[in-house]
Amino acid sequence: MHDQYDAVVTDNGSFLAGYKRLCLPQIPKSGAASFLYTTLRILRIRKGRADWRIGSRTVAIEAGDIIAVNNVEVRQFLRADGEIEMDIFAFLPMVFGRDTDCLRLFYSRAPEFSPRMDRTMPGFRQADTLFDMLPGAFSMKDADVRRTLVTSLMTAAVTVLLADIHEKSPALLTADSDSRTAAAVIAAAVHEINHCIGEEFSVGELAAKLNLSRGYFTRIFRSCTGVTPGAFIARCRVQNAIRLLSSGRYTVLDAAMASGFGSSSGFYKTFTAVCGMPPGEYLRNAGIAAI
Repeated sequence: MHDQYDAVVTDNGSFLAGYKRLCLPQIPKSGAASFLYTTLRILRIRKGRADWRIGSRTVAIEAGDIIAVNNVEVRQFLRADGEIEMDIFAFLPMVFGRDTDCLRLFYSRAPEFSPRMDRTMPGFRQADTLFDMLPGAFSMKDADVRRTLVTSLMTAAVTVLLADIHEKSPALLTADSDSRTAAAVIAAAVHEINHCIGEEFSVGELAAKLNLSRGYFTRIFRSCTGVTPGAFIARCRVQNAIRLLSSGRYTVLDAAMASGFGSSSGFYKTFTAVCGMPPGEYLRNAGIAAI
């Protein structure tokens, strides 16, 4: 799916974070289409109840829950009781600046970790209050003030959630120095991928920019996210192409070239592998009119 927000924060002209309130109509009995994004996301469920497949697990969510999802797990709504309304806070890993500890909420997860957080957590009310303040921060007119407020509030809210998890079930998140190093590598890699998304580059070239060997970079990326760097780059390129196509100013081929694909055949093959259907079918289902 493509990203459209009610408000955004940029850093040097590039997207850093976005906010929107989303209402989903009744989910079909067969389930909604699966989707993924290249941003990390915090979701606050405001209305409704649903079963949501996140990666390999199914999570029951309801109004009042906070959900933390990363950018490597494919998600799909399986069932919902009526309309679902949620606040979506989407952001790149760089939103936390040098505080890479916050990234452990999204990447350094034990297999039994649940992305759902609810009112039974001691610090839930404090985190919920901080998330209440975020839409107002996104609406600030001054760009520098807006960025400072959003990054500060997001960091504070995630820090509260992390503290709760450590207090309640510390084994759910790894806390050693290796996991923190991995989170920093992931953040740097995502930043570089988004910055150079319109260019052709290999995993080895990306690793070299991070001053890492290709083998070490691939191992640390896969152990932390569950996917290879090559697979993640492919997702980012497809997501960027969808974003460009949704603007109504690009042909399919132009969007592919602007997203770093070297050929139309490579684009169609990768798009189908990532989305489970060819570009034309996806665009029709998403209501995007290609030119």
